[in-house]
Amino acid sequence: MINVSLDIDGTISDYPIHWLNYIRSKTGLNFLTVNAAKISLGLAKYNQIKNLYRESEDKYSIPVRDHLRILATDVYKTGGKVYINSRRPFADYPSMLNLTRQWLISNNLPFESIQTKSDLNLSRQNIMYHFDDEISECYRLQKVNSIKKFFLISPSCDISNFNDKIIEISPNFSVDSLLGYMIDNS
Repeated sequence: MINVSLDIDGTISDYPIHWLNYIRSKTGLNFLTVNAAKISLGLAKYNQIKNLYRESEDKYSIPVRDHLRILATDVYKTGGKVYINSRRPFADYPSMLNLTRQWLISNNLPFESIQTKSDLNLSRQNIMYHFDDEISECYRLQKVNSIKKFFLISPSCDISNFNDKIIEISPNFSVDSLLGYMIDNS
């Protein structure tokens, strides 16, 4: 059985683009990267806008990547399970967990549960394959023994020192080839 873990922001959804568009709608300023927005706005203003975003409907209107919806559906067809593991600050925003759950359900993405992304949770879920958009998160979770491969969803990233445990894929990867890879290597 294949158990897959999916990160949310930047993985299931193309978060940075939608977040930067939200910043533009609130400030009139156009930023190409999140870091550019932080530097230009300053952390206090950036965090103020981020709090508004986290409580807005905009956060829950981002489209789910079709490829990951298809992948999740296919994982279930093969007898596997999909877990959502995120660093979203659910404890700081009382409605965020339920809104996230409803957003995923409304986008027809099948999953078992939504939890905080931690070594312990991924170990308990017996995750074999984890999908993320941040190399630092893959490095952090590398000690989870059940994980065979990390799939980094990124246009480009230096993954040369990752001990052959990570595969970089583009945001428009082929579900068939990826699911075939996961089944053949399990």
